Amino acid sequence: MPKEQKAELAAAEVRLANFENVFRNSIKTRAAIIAEIRRNVHSSADVSREARQLEWDTGPSEKYGQSYQSELTGAILGANRVKGLQNDMEDFGKSIQGSMRPR
Repeated sequence: MPKEQKAELAAAEVRLANFENVFRNSIKTRAAIIAEIRRNVHSSADVSREARQLEWDTGPSEKYGQSYQSELTGAILGANRVKGLQNDMEDFGKSIQGSMRPR
């Protein structure tokens, strides 16, 4: 296989991996991708063009790649906020444990 063809296939694999990662590991971004597919694909002739465009659009610096990163960051920040609240409640419980009188 020629060197150029190998490089082209390797780049296609990277685009596919990016797409799968974004599509499988998101909720809002996946919904936006599905909506775009429904909006733009009306026949089998539209499929390959739209698939290639979605491959490009899910790259790290493209619209769905950026949307995925924002969604992921929001999920991580939300989880950290919940964990922080849990820790605060545990600390509060420990601090009042000794000051409460039994009934």
